[in-house]
Amino acid sequence: MQKVRPTNHFVISKDFDELLKMATADKREKLEVFTKEVIRFGNRCKDPQWHNLDCYFEKLACELAPRSYLKGKAESVMLKLVTCVQNTVELYHELHALDRLEHDYRLKQKEHDGLSLRGDSLDILKQETILDCGVLWKQ
Repeated sequence: MQKVRPTNHFVISKDFDELLKMATADKREKLEVFTKEVIRFGNRCKDPQWHNLDCYFEKLACELAPRSYLKGKAESVMLKLVTCVQNTVELYHELHALDRLEHDYRLKQKEHDGLSLRGDSLDILKQETILDCGVLWKQ
């Protein structure tokens, strides 16, 4: 078995708020790991009162979350949603333009097919006229 030695890291900064945010994030990570272990042991416990502690911790986390944190998270989610909406609008307009182009293409294709059929008819008519003229010349 390998021993893990704790290490100390020193962070130096002039921005005290940034240091506090880093320390808070570190403590939250450690608390989350600890909470997961408590939940795991609670679920393995024979006494059912310790089962499903995850629901309790989730409820507790929702109640204790600071308003500013929730507001910041909501703003972040809203920005992502606004970006998605803008991209969706752009895609919708592009799709509409593509539909118009496909429709125009189909019309042009039908028009071209109609002209080629008329052209075939004209070619047949010309050939018949030439044959008739040839027959007339022979007579």
